[in-house]
Amino acid sequence: MYKVAIVGRKESVIGFSPLGIEIFNVENEESAEKKLNFLIKNNYGIIYITEEFAQGLSQKIKKLQEETTVTIIPIPGISNNNGIGMKNVKKYIEAAVGQNILGI
Repeated sequence: MYKVAIVGRKESVIGFSPLGIEIFNVENEESAEKKLNFLIKNNYGIIYITEEFAQGLSQKIKKLQEETTVTIIPIPGISNNNGIGMKNVKKYIEAAVGQNILGI
């Protein structure tokens, strides 16, 4: 069975812990990349990553998703957001419920 994780700065990911999502605090792009590699090798099937790090690792993420069965989803964090994460959240909610309930 696959596991679910979230990667980002502590203040952006700590709130996901009560949901049963394993949280991984990182402070820079290099540590985020190392954590992604670790998670893929350790049977994580869904990995959320804050926009702050997803943006700089976009080519790496694309390659990982092409080469593995892992789903890596950028999400908004507390800071350094560029809109990619919210677009992803909107897309997945629309797919799940059939319409845009966020109003964005």
